[in-house]
Amino acid sequence: MLNFLIGTAISAAAGFIFTYIMSNMKKFNKELEKREAVAEEKADTSVDIFPITEKGVICSPLTGKAIPMSEVPDDTFAAEVLGKGMAVIPSEGKVVAPCYGVISALFDTKHAIGITTKDGVELLIHVGVNTVELNGKYYEAHVAQGDQIKPGQVLLTFDIQKIQEAGYPVATPVIIANTHDYKKVEGLKNGEIHCMEPLIKLEEA
Repeated sequence: MLNFLIGTAISAAAGFIFTYIMSNMKKFNKELEKREAVAEEKADTSVDIFPITEKGVICSPLTGKAIPMSEVPDDTFAAEVLGKGMAVIPSEGKVVAPCYGVISALFDTKHAIGITTKDGVELLIHVGVNTVELNGKYYEAHVAQGDQIKPGQVLLTFDIQKIQEAGYPVATPVIIANTHDYKKVEGLKNGEIHCMEPLIKLEEA
């Protein structure tokens, strides 16, 4: 009889402990799911830390000094043969996506990148003058052709000092390659500019 009572007590205690553990595990799992959901939400919102500009405005993909295309030390760019736009003399070796779009061209030499925006603007960002001759040295691509991109996403990084020491200007044209699709393409700022600040205004034909 004593053994029976002891066995019954042990069984009851084991059942209680098992139920208690399972209950707490469920609570723990629910709390973990909540924390993961909050973390994912924060991660999603933290990506878009830059303001989305109005249609027809192209933001600067670089931080530095904005200059007219005519001041780029290259006749092709200065004459806007490839299209109108603006240029930036970078103070940071980083090119970010100025908008939502897709990488439509990425040169093997990584000195230039093409973007087709969600509004159909064809952008060409050419980091430096005659830098194709570096064959990709001092450049690193962080995207691939065909990638979907979002504002502020890092596209290219490069070493400003080493490019300059190699004898190449780092003035970076930001070109509207399909200029003919627009009635007007004008620069919005000269002088100091930060990435994701408005740089070019487009007026549809």
